[in-house]
Amino acid sequence: MMRSNWLFAAMVLFSGLWSCSDDLSNNGDAMPYDDSDSTTDADTDTDTDTEPEVTVSIHIEAECAHGSDAGDCGGTFSGVFEGTQLDTGDTTVGWFDNGDHIAFFDVDFSGVDTILLRHAKGSEGGAVELRLDGVDGTLIATFTPGSTGAWDAWDDAALFIEPVTGVHDLYLVCAGGADGIVNLDWLELGSCTP
Repeated sequence: MMRSNWLFAAMVLFSGLWSCSDDLSNNGDAMPYDDSDSTTDADTDTDTDTEPEVTVSIHIEAECAHGSDAGDCGGTFSGVFEGTQLDTGDTTVGWFDNGDHIAFFDVDFSGVDTILLRHAKGSEGGAVELRLDGVDGTLIATFTPGSTGAWDAWDDAALFIEPVTGVHDLYLVCAGGADGIVNLDWLELGSCTP
């Protein structure tokens, strides 16, 4: 399969920040995301607490794994999928079961140490492994989503990843023997800055 290098077109830079904490981990204990003190313009952030924030450098729509023209992808990323289906008017990816995966090609991990996932889950069980360059590639984090109350009740969670440098294909692989592991809307990659 021939892949286009979307590295430069794929980077959708945001000046927005989201909170991070030293409590973030890469073992599945993701921190809930709270954007109540976030701003879309870093110059106007009047938040006076000292909690570290994450600067977002890359935004990836989950449906890009189903093709660069799917949903809201807008040609920014291309990828592959196994077992998942487009949902919500082709703007989210659902039906993740044990062994299913999605992948995004040519992701630049320069300066990235944190990933935010917008997800929904109507049951308990299962995990999502974040791996590099293949379904059995280097494990950089494991996300164990809890129920959000319904398959269309969206929530955000953030987690640290193992140190990564350079450009890699990012695979999200479902594991844990459960069906109905997660629905995904988007991912954001960034760096936690104290």
